[in-house]
Amino acid sequence: HGSWTTCAPEQLKLANVDVDVFERQDIAMPREQLLRRIKACTGVLCMLTDRIDSDVLGAAGSSLKVVSTMSVGYNHIDVAACRAKHVAVGITPGMTLSFPVPSCSHAYHVSAGVLDTSTAETALVLTLAAKRHVVASVDSAKRGEWGVWQPFQYPFSLLFTLPNCTIFPHIGSATIKTRQAMADIAVQNVLAGVLGQPLPHAVDV
Repeated sequence: HGSWTTCAPEQLKLANVDVDVFERQDIAMPREQLLRRIKACTGVLCMLTDRIDSDVLGAAGSSLKVVSTMSVGYNHIDVAACRAKHVAVGITPGMTLSFPVPSCSHAYHVSAGVLDTSTAETALVLTLAAKRHVVASVDSAKRGEWGVWQPFQYPFSLLFTLPNCTIFPHIGSATIKTRQAMADIAVQNVLAGVLGQPLPHAVDV
């Protein structure tokens, strides 16, 4: 497959493995090329877009020993057909960590998928984006619906044209809980000032 964002092909070459990598980066390997180029291969490193079925296994011949997919799912692989031809199937999440536990006579074994961290980060991003209405807020800023202070220039700022910038309006404190807490502090400060008392949250002036 050509769409590698990792150094997988180079790693295989360093292990003295002859590698045939599909040249295109923007598409999956066409079916006819896969059937032609898999002949006499010992292993296949594929992705979800590559359907590995009995036709592919037949084209590979008896030399094929393993199909390894860079994915957690393997619906694109005919596992039964691989089993029948004694071809191993590999997926990416498996990783077991062993560590001793004080006061215990044995070690604990914890399975931790290699995708756990990035998947958890994505889930957190989506959760926070939904909670804080990130997409709607960015769109609102672009439409000029938020009041601004100089030197900000919504919605005409050139920052909106940069692909590596996400421009938020002033939503850092924009939750009911936070705004209410801010109001409470402001009230405490003004009341303390009126009564001639030290302000609970004062600026050194």
